[in-house]
Amino acid sequence: MTFDDRPIPSGKVLAQGVASIGAFRWTAQVLSWAATLLVIRLLAPADYGIAGLATAFIGVAAILSE
Repeated sequence: MTFDDRPIPSGKVLAQGVASIGAFRWTAQVLSWAATLLVIRLLAPADYGIAGLATAFIGVAAILSE
């Protein structure tokens, strides 16, 4: 079978790919929220505020670096 003879993937394959990527991103978001709630539980309010400012700074720095 040559390169030109390969069948084109069907819509089912595309739907499975989209669903798996969506499931991965949803799972990552749930884990992120769980980690945030754990940090909130462990840190004092003032410490959490400092951590929030550091996270915001890191996010801006990551955007600017690209």
